[in-house]
Formats: sequence, C-alpha cells, structure tokens
Amino acid sequence: MRINKIELFRINLQFKESFKHSLMDRSESASIILKLASDDDLRGYLCGYGESIARDYLTGESTESMVKDLTIFLKKMKKLKPEFKSFEEIKIFIKKINLRPAAKSCIDLALLDLGSKYFKAQMLEPEVNEIYYSAPVSLSSGFPFFIKLLKIKFFGIKHVKIKLDSDIAQNEERLKVARMILGKRIRIGVDANCSWTKEIFGNMISILEKYEVSFCEQPLSKKELFSEDLQNLTKIPIMADESFISLADAKKLTEKNSAKILNIRIAKLGGIIAAQEAIEFARKNKLQFQIGCLAGESGILSAAGRVLAAHNPDAISVEGSYGKYILKQDIIKQDISFGRYGKALIVSGLNSEFGLGIEINDELLKNNLVLLLEKT
Repeated sequence: MRINKIELFRINLQFKESFKHSLMDRSESASIILKLASDDDLRGYLCGYGESIARDYLTGESTESMVKDLTIFLKKMKKLKPEFKSFEEIKIFIKKINLRPAAKSCIDLALLDLGSKYFKAQMLEPEVNEIYYSAPVSLSSGFPFFIKLLKIKFFGIKHVKIKLDSDIAQNEERLKVARMILGKRIRIGVDANCSWTKEIFGNMISILEKYEVSFCEQPLSKKELFSEDLQNLTKIPIMADESFISLADAKKLTEKNSAKILNIRIAKLGGIIAAQEAIEFARKNKLQFQIGCLAGESGILSAAGRVLAAHNPDAISVEGSYGKYILKQDIIKQDISFGRYGKALIVSGLNSEFGLGIEINDELLKNNLVLLLEKT
C-alpha cells in the first residue's frame, strides 16, 4: 500500500450550546482532519480519515502548531514514499512517529482507517456488540443545571459526570440536586479540571462520600497531582486526566499512588495504538480506566472511540458519540450518536466493515483545505 494523495483540513464545528468547565468555556471546536488516499491495481481507490483536536492545557499543542507539525511531517513522508506490505507494518510505522500526541493522533487514525480497508484487517477486534455511554453535565447551576439532569434521567442514561469548580458550597448544592433528581441507581462522577487545592480537596472528601460519587477526576493541577498521594486520603477513586498524556505519566502516578483510574482519550494520547497501550498498562498495574473524549469531536473521533470501547468492555465509563446532541452539523453522513439509555450498537457502518466504517461529507471539508500533496 502506497499513499498517493494527502489532504489536510482545518474545520470549526459549532456547538448547539456552550460547554463549560473550570479551564474553558467554548461554543465551537477546531478539528484537524487528515485524508489519505491510495490508488492501485490491487484495491483501486481507497481513503482513510484521521482527526485530532488540540488542547493546550493537555498536550501544550494549539491548532496552529498541530497544522505546522503535520505539514512538516507529511511533506517528509511524501518524499520517503513508504510502502506498507501488511497492516502490522503500518502499526510499526505509527509507533515510530515522533510527534506530539494531538498531531500524531491524526496520522494514527488516518493510516489505520486506510490500512484496515486495504488489508481487510480489523483496527481492533470488537469484544461486545453494544456500548453504553455516559453523559456530561457542564459547569452550571440553578435552573439550567436542573433541566440538564432531568433530560439525562428521562433519557435513561446510567452514568453521569458533573463538572465542579473551587466553590465548595456550590459543589455540594450541585451534588445534592443531582442525587435528588437522579436517585441512587445512576452513578455520578465528578470532574474538577485542576481547579482544587489540596485544602479544597480535603474539604470536599466528606461531600463526595456523602453523595456516593463514583470517582473524582483531576482534582489538583497537572503538576500537583504527581506530587500528592491523594488516593490515601479517600476511598473514592481518583481519575487522572490532565496529568496523564503518556505512559511515563501513568507510571509516575502509579508509583505515587495519586490515582486509581486513567482517562483514555485518543486525541490526547496520540491515537488508537497509544490508547490501547495505555489500557494494557492500566490492566497490568491493576488500575481502572475510562474511555474519554474531547468536547466537539466529529464523527471520525467518535467512530474511533467506538472501536476502542468495543474492544475494551471493562472500561468503567465510556464518553463520546455526542454528535447530534452537541454539534450543529457533523462532517460524517451517518448519525452514530448514542440512543436511549446511552446505547450504541456495533452495527453496519462501523465494525461490520473494515476501517472506521464512516462516510465523510467531503463537501463540508473542501473549503477548509490547508495542505494538498499529490503523487508526482
């Protein structure tokens, strides 16, 4: 398999309503989309798509830096003209790529999507036929918060993650209202997004335990979580997110006993291969893991998350596939958003075919081209 054409796009996806947590408040998200195409006598014309989103508070990358890094790498790759003789060779090539995680994720997904179709090999073998997704509740209070929780309960979602901030009294009120509306059967996790000090965390412990919170995600700042053995202070599992963007980070957190759960997000770790390696590390070290997402993912990253979740049914929670609930318009033609109860099936259009199994609306991409490299 050879790459005959490379296209890189930057597109802003608009939200139906803003999504807020302690580190940001956004009403749109910029996605970088990579399209790779091969065309030969053996398979004819095939293409694969990758996507990534830059979050500077996670990997230190911006959308601009990602475009720059990818442009340099893709031009070099075009000159080298790599030829892949098997799907395993593609995986080996991806592992050797030396790019920051968000940029690498784009290439990982596009190559795996294309290679899976070309060599007729599953990206990851599905272990289950259906996935149940959780629902996020962005940082809010009062009537808007109340209405969001009612919608979640009516929809039958069984796991909710509530964004919190540094206001202890307000956090307690949020959890009180959440338990009152959702009842005891729905699991509630919380995410502080680095907004707490160790003192705030100490004051929050009894509140979290009172309302039977299932996990507490990233209570302290990125660096502070490495230096504190928080897990010894509470029975509630701590989840690492901003502090965990590599296996090296996971090892530090494990040694310090700072967290019992890892948030596995494809775009922040560098793609599906790196995400699967992190999951295997978690299992080996008796850690739990969540398959997470970034706000504003298009159907490309949603489909990739579905593939990862179907292969790893022991995730304590799965986020993503929020498409029609968050985006005004997606770039894929299918609707792969989860349905009632958070349920999404592994059906036609996903793992029953090779690759990601999605069809891209190229009309939405064509006016957002930032790089074109063709066979000469």
